[in-house]
Amino acid sequence: MTCQHDNFMCEDQNCISLVPIFNFLSNEEMAEIQKIVKKKTYVKGEMIFLAGEENNNLYVVHQGLVKITKYSNDGKEQVLRILRPGDFLGEHNLFSNKSLDINAQAVHNSKLCVIEGSKLKELILKYPEIAFKILEEISYRLAKAEELLKNIAIESAEKRVIDLLISLCDENNVVTLDMKKKDIASMLGMSAETLSRTLSNLEKNNIIRQSKNKIIIL
Repeated sequence: MTCQHDNFMCEDQNCISLVPIFNFLSNEEMAEIQKIVKKKTYVKGEMIFLAGEENNNLYVVHQGLVKITKYSNDGKEQVLRILRPGDFLGEHNLFSNKSLDINAQAVHNSKLCVIEGSKLKELILKYPEIAFKILEEISYRLAKAEELLKNIAIESAEKRVIDLLISLCDENNVVTLDMKKKDIASMLGMSAETLSRTLSNLEKNNIIRQSKNKIIIL
């Protein structure tokens, strides 16, 4: 599969304005960011980048879904995060020369905005508050990662599943399953079989109701 480069226009707002490290900028400053954005389209299943690559780009998801993974020595995939529109990645490598230690893959057909690290650094010198916003985001993600590791270590499978469903549900308590259950299970540190069994138990206890690609929290 190959990556297609195109000039798609961001509907309503460009994808950069949705990102917390940029959305405090004025329209004029935002226009400067937009000038260095490259817009790319990835097809379902296409790798955006691979662990081991030297890459200091910042990636912003505009449309679609992207999963971030690592592989164990025995080849087992661990899903670390799922990125949705407005989410971004690559901020850790902006200020280092280390190669990437994660993989990024399009779960669905996806459109991303990509900013070259060297050009972004030039703008950071001009607008230092961007650097503080990036540090805030890194701190937030570290805290979330620590919380997830703690939950995997000490919480029951049922508690982990319930917490995830609550974090994903909309205002009507509906969770739309836009990724494979095996990826959800991997994020929660359990097997796909354990996830299915846990969901069935929750449904039997009238905590949730499952339908095609949706889970309703009762």
